Amino acid sequence: MKRIFWLLLIFATAEFAVYSLLKASQKNFWGDEYFELTFVIVKRGFKELLWRGADGTPSLSPLHYLIERYWVRGVLTFERYFHWGLDWRVSFRFLQTFFLAGLGLFVSAIWLRRVFPLAALFYVLFFSLHSHVVWMAIETRIYALWGALSALLYIWSTGMAVRGFKNRDIFWWGFICACLSLTVNTAPVQIAAVGVTLLIFAFVKKNLDWKLAAKILSISGLAALTSLFYDIRCGWERGTPMPWSQFFHQMPSAHIIFSEAFDVVGGLSGFWLLFVSSCALCLAYFLLRSSNEIRKPLLLIVGGLGLSQTGCNIFLRLAHFKHNYMFAERHASYLPAIFALVVGTLIAFLTEKALDHFKVRKPEIKFSAYVVAAIVTGTLFSPLWLDRLISFPKNAAGLLKSWGPACSGGVRLADVDANFNKLNTAVHLNQCEEPDPLNPKNFTQYKGP
Repeated sequence: MKRIFWLLLIFATAEFAVYSLLKASQKNFWGDEYFELTFVIVKRGFKELLWRGADGTPSLSPLHYLIERYWVRGVLTFERYFHWGLDWRVSFRFLQTFFLAGLGLFVSAIWLRRVFPLAALFYVLFFSLHSHVVWMAIETRIYALWGALSALLYIWSTGMAVRGFKNRDIFWWGFICACLSLTVNTAPVQIAAVGVTLLIFAFVKKNLDWKLAAKILSISGLAALTSLFYDIRCGWERGTPMPWSQFFHQMPSAHIIFSEAFDVVGGLSGFWLLFVSSCALCLAYFLLRSSNEIRKPLLLIVGGLGLSQTGCNIFLRLAHFKHNYMFAERHASYLPAIFALVVGTLIAFLTEKALDHFKVRKPEIKFSAYVVAAIVTGTLFSPLWLDRLISFPKNAAGLLKSWGPACSGGVRLADVDANFNKLNTAVHLNQCEEPDPLNPKNFTQYKGP
């Protein structure tokens, strides 16, 4: 089973990366992506981003912009010296695919395997097939890093709770929370919901003490202060209201609260599947009679995380940020990870219990049952997933044609690099307010100062 897990994980990661990069090669940049690339390359330096945050963007936390700044500059430098003719649509978006395929999928599955191997397989299935995850991978914006760090947060929290809140686990949990709070300014609400879930879990398991509570609350508080630092600093400079005055400024309708969440997790049925699955896991914990059931703690913590993040989503829509757009579906980019974890854990647990009930012991029969469960649930979740599987060689060949020395068509990175240099000078001379270096029209219409 161990070898099968590694083979499936490597294949799923490769298939997701190839499929996402191929989609990226077929998608032109649009307005917000143009703005972000010019923002991180032309408008802001490292010290300015670190101290002031990403002022002028909906989320002021700077971590993504700092990473992307050096990635894009590195790609441009590589092209300048080696002249590979890289496709800029793929090269710039490779970072987002790395976040989701490397951290959100590969690393998260390895962590989950330590506590429930079968759940890790279903997590890989649901996360890699999620249409919103693919969308995040082809956008040069903060959502890929947000989604990947959210996956790490949920799965590390699960393992930390099951293992008994060891100090080393708490340290790395705090590190993930710090990275998340430096990525998106609504992360403190997300982290607080996870922290409350952990405290309730420890209380139910009767191992809650003041030291554990102090550690979790301190980390959650520092995450909130980190995010508020950039909000307040930029608020003072722009003369906008402080963040705490923006909560509940305007009560949205129930349709606005739920509609985008439905879209992110797969429609109305997907949202209710997340909620019902979370409730089912919590209920299973209290209904299981055997105190020796090794899955009981896992069921409680995963179900609790699912309920807390559902509540977090509702709260973020009730808390109408007057200057931050929190109603678009992309602002629920943390939901696919918790959806994959909750639903994957429930299906894995039910499959395992069904085999135990019928006293199935042969590994061959067990493996066949796992395959059937994966095919059925994968088809219900994403009817076209078999087409993706069959098209993997074709997609890989198509990707190679759009990335490398044989690249033809589109805008060359060398031209983009040259245009960035022109626009950089224009911005400093106040001759260009909204530079757009990736628009091919600029190469003929804009000649520089």
